[in-house]
Parts: sequence; C-alpha cells; structure tokens
Amino acid sequence: MLKSILSRTPDGIRKWIYRSPPLHRLASKASAVIWRDDSWQWRRITGGAAEGLWIQVQPRTQKFQVSGSYEPSVHRVLAAHAAGGVVWDVGAHIGYFVLVALRMGSEVVAIEPNPENARRIRAALARNRLDATLIEAAVGAREGSAYLDVQGESSTGRLAAEGIPVSVTTLDSVYEQREIAPPSFVKIDIEGSEGNVLLGAERMLAEARPKLLIELHPWVDAKDVFDHLAAYEWREVDDGHIFASPR
Repeated sequence: MLKSILSRTPDGIRKWIYRSPPLHRLASKASAVIWRDDSWQWRRITGGAAEGLWIQVQPRTQKFQVSGSYEPSVHRVLAAHAAGGVVWDVGAHIGYFVLVALRMGSEVVAIEPNPENARRIRAALARNRLDATLIEAAVGAREGSAYLDVQGESSTGRLAAEGIPVSVTTLDSVYEQREIAPPSFVKIDIEGSEGNVLLGAERMLAEARPKLLIELHPWVDAKDVFDHLAAYEWREVDDGHIFASPR
C-alpha cells in the first residue's frame, strides 16, 4: 500500500523534496527500505497513457515510470499537442515517453546516446511489438564524436571530457535523412545542452516548424535556449519545462 502511495506522489511535491537536501536524503533512505532490490527488471506500467506496456526499469529509481505518474505535465503537453503526429524524443532515456507517444498514436523517432539505454528502448519496443526509429547518438551543435559521462543514474548522462565514446549528430542532419519523417513535435531533455541542440537545428526549426517541449536545468543559463526561439511563442509548463509553438 505504501509503495503505491509513494509511487504516485504528485510531481510538484516530488520536486520540492528533491530540492531540499535533508528531505531528499530522508526520502532516499525510505525508498531504499521499501524498494530493496533496484536491479534492472521488466515491469508493466500500471497507469497513465502507457498502462499495460512493458518497460525495463530499476524499480526504486524509476518507480514513477512504472506507476505512470512520471512528469504529469509532460503527459498533458504530449496529449494536447503531439498525439497523432511525428514526435522526436531527444534524450529518450529508457523509452518511457517513447511508449507514451506511441500509445497516443504518434510516429516516434527516439534519439539516445547511452548504449545501455538504447538497448533497453529496443527491448521495450520488441516486447511490446511496437515500432519506432531509434538513433543511437548524442545531439549537439555540430556532427562529430564526444565522450558521454554515464556515472550515476541512467538518466543523468551528459557530454564530458571523458567517458564512453559516442557519435554526435545534429537535428538538421537527422532532418535531412529522407527516410525519417519531419517532426511535428520535438521533446528535448539532454541534461543542460538543450541550447546546443537548437543551435544545430536551425534548418529543421525554420522548415518543419515543430512544436517544442524543452526541459530547463537550474545549473545552465537558459539564455542559450531562448536565443533560438525568436520565431516561437513559449510558456512555462512547470518549473522545469517550457512549451514553444511557432508564431
């Protein structure tokens, strides 16, 4: 019973706890007691748009993905603006929102640089008998190669001076691939490098004019993001995301 309650903790309360170091430490200790085994496991999503689908998770770390209560504001934006369109998920992690968007009738292009996360996305698609395009690469301002720091949780990988080698693409490069449908909606969450993603997407933004859902991070100056949104109107979705639509 307690597991179920904690799994559905409202997103705003959860973020408030995470931003208070004492409360976060207390919540982490309680979580470790309740979810003793945090090894990767297959679980069925028990609520939300992707209810009933299988996903490979760490039950403690990703308990909100299992309950379908993860980032409800993102769910609402996807339902209102992305359902039935072509969604590019930049920084797709383990594929939770890939599954959500597919369930909403969207065609999905998932972009994820972490090889282990990419493997989990492929496995989830296969187990649920769903189709999506998966691009295993980081996204930046220009094509090339870089290192991905994957220490810590699976969701916190970011480009760094050392780590595992990954290829880097741009959204303009993806857009120029004829076999990939232009996006009507782009979701971007890559741990602080969102401005570089937009810098490498000038042609795609000008021609495809997709709607955008962008996660902002407190350790990065958001000016790098807003500098590329002159042709867009935007609004805050919550204290960590903005939604932008072309003027």
